[in-house]
Amino acid sequence: MIKLPTPTLYLRSDKRKKNGRMPLYIRFPRIDGEEPKYPMGIDLLPEEWDDKTKEPIDDALKLIIEKELTRIRTRIYNVLVNGEKLTKTCLREIVANEEPKESGDASFYEYFDKYVLERRQAGKMTRSTEKGYDTTRRALKEFREKIRIKDIDAKFINDFERFLVKRGREHGLGDVLGTRANRLKHVRTIVLDIERRGIPIKNPYRTRECEVPKAAENDTFLEYDELKRMYQLLGLDAEIGSTEFRVLVMFLFSCAVGIRLSDALCITWGALDVTQETIIVHLIPKKGDKPWKRNREVNIPLSTFGERMIEWIAADDDGIPLSQVERENRMFRISSASTVNPTLKKLAKMAGIDKNLTYHASRRTFATLTASEGADTYTIKNYLGHSSITMSERYMKWSKQLALESAEKNHLIDIKKIVHRTKKKEIGRSFRRVLAEAIFIFVENLWTMNALTNNTATLLRRYLWLLETIYSAGRITLDEIRRRWLRNEWSGGEELPRKTFENHRKAIETLFDVNIACDRRTNEYFIEYGDDLERDDLRRWLLETFAVNDLLVNSKRLRRRIALEPIPSGYTYLTTVLRAMEENRCLEISYRHTYDEKREKRYEVEPYGLKAFRRRWYLIAESVEMGGIYAFALDRVVDITPTAKEAEIPLDFDCAEFYADAFGIIRIPGQSAERIEIRVYGKQANYVRALPLHPTQREMERTAEYSVFEYRLAPTYDFRMELLSHGADVEVLQPAWFREEVKNVVTKMRDRYE
Repeated sequence: MIKLPTPTLYLRSDKRKKNGRMPLYIRFPRIDGEEPKYPMGIDLLPEEWDDKTKEPIDDALKLIIEKELTRIRTRIYNVLVNGEKLTKTCLREIVANEEPKESGDASFYEYFDKYVLERRQAGKMTRSTEKGYDTTRRALKEFREKIRIKDIDAKFINDFERFLVKRGREHGLGDVLGTRANRLKHVRTIVLDIERRGIPIKNPYRTRECEVPKAAENDTFLEYDELKRMYQLLGLDAEIGSTEFRVLVMFLFSCAVGIRLSDALCITWGALDVTQETIIVHLIPKKGDKPWKRNREVNIPLSTFGERMIEWIAADDDGIPLSQVERENRMFRISSASTVNPTLKKLAKMAGIDKNLTYHASRRTFATLTASEGADTYTIKNYLGHSSITMSERYMKWSKQLALESAEKNHLIDIKKIVHRTKKKEIGRSFRRVLAEAIFIFVENLWTMNALTNNTATLLRRYLWLLETIYSAGRITLDEIRRRWLRNEWSGGEELPRKTFENHRKAIETLFDVNIACDRRTNEYFIEYGDDLERDDLRRWLLETFAVNDLLVNSKRLRRRIALEPIPSGYTYLTTVLRAMEENRCLEISYRHTYDEKREKRYEVEPYGLKAFRRRWYLIAESVEMGGIYAFALDRVVDITPTAKEAEIPLDFDCAEFYADAFGIIRIPGQSAERIEIRVYGKQANYVRALPLHPTQREMERTAEYSVFEYRLAPTYDFRMELLSHGADVEVLQPAWFREEVKNVVTKMRDRYE
């Protein structure tokens, strides 16, 4: 565990200035027998500083200093986690917020190698992944012998991609999208790592000038009839003892149990437990170079089909019964893995199957057909030896034939196909957005919380009032701002001094990343890049909500005539969650589920992000116990504690993108977005038109009687309930299965009223 030095703040009385102010210093524990002390760039009067608490009395200054301390702690953590020594010079540069001395002339390969080495030493890079990075490095060397950091830009990335395509064609491989995507993904990772280290680099991925192409997912699996045709080759086209026979038997056995090629080549007769009525295949997968995958046991019951394959395997071993086989002998006589896939392609052609068949298709076949027989996802996960249900769902495919067969057996079609898209996101900006959103919820609840006298709340209201006033005016002078301020109830009849105004400007820039600029030709103030602010849904939401809140607060005589909805937002834990996100720390939470409110359950989670939905905060976190990423409602959290464990959050995780296909907070792993059509009748169409149900809403048809709206989202339970809340005014048209689902609910409702 990395231990960060604990600094202290103090005023330098020996450096008192003529105006009576003293510089604020930060002091660190001893390094080489000396306590490093550096100025923070802030001067304070003695009466503005609380020497007992070692913090300023003014709440606005507290926020600014806390932000600086967070920045300093983050920089120090990055130095230590990279295995670098924390020196006095380094601390001085960090406090002064100076850029590292590395220049753009530094070698890109140096930081490429440093990243791979650090990840390997930390146990966060598998052997196969490291081999992939080595391949990428060789490709880069072939493309350009020397690469400097300053050489990296959009043109470099695009030229490298064209080089990969050209090289593939020259070698007779064509444009292999998956290979090209891996090479470019590795380059992007190194660019992001260099950026994370604080070294100036042009990041074309940040500006969206470049994107990593998405590799096509291998969906190949065998339908029941195709599996039958492969089975019929045994003993006929594939003679016992031949290479074709041995590859085919091993492949079909894997279709029955779902094991990998590496495990199939090493599996021995001793892996079969024949002491029970049902034969159990027991093994420890070879793919376990990640610490959390090592020594993971897999136990799979052998189906009737699997038992039949055992008979064929024994036929190749002179029909020796299971009771007499040598348990340490390998089950399959395959000398080399390189012969397997070419032989499978030959066998597929013999069976009349027009698919690009590889050995890994056996695992997808096992998962898909097992799911079609009614097995749940959790069971399949354990059979496949996966660490998460999400991974298992990627193996479960679907088809028209399977849908019909499964419907006959289970009377339910509920198969999910994984679609996971993530885009890059600026981490710092993401944190500011979440902070702004947290402030919004806090301010929104002030009235209900009876906390209007709180100093921090008052300051936040002032900042938001000033931001909204300038934003709505477009351009406005300070004199006009002062006049409007005096008309505001919060002013208390006191004028707004220029010094206070300038302090508020600085605080707004620090907290919200919004710059209030001044046109010195007219002395008018305006929001710099106001168009960007307008396009930012969060900030527009914040400003509009504040404008309404401002009117309410300034209309005391109307308060009894205004009913406010109680908001179970869960804001009390926001600070803890935000800090853990910023410091990339895991959290331990005690949580009460809606289905079991009397009992608390504890989870260790990795905080991916925060999401506000219908006046409620949700912690989006990875949880092993919940089987993947789960949304925890903060108002149902009993206790939350940061841990010392570092969270492994993907650098490109984007909470908004993660929920792009969702209606609300419900997101079922593997359920993809679909095209949904609804017909809205009468005046209700005006309501839906004015208040869209989802950002993807598009009006396809409009008549005097109705309108047809189209959406692109995953039709989850909450979306279904939203549509049902409109009663008979809304009719689902497409997709057919969703229409039938809504119809069944309506039918049950009708039956209960009869």
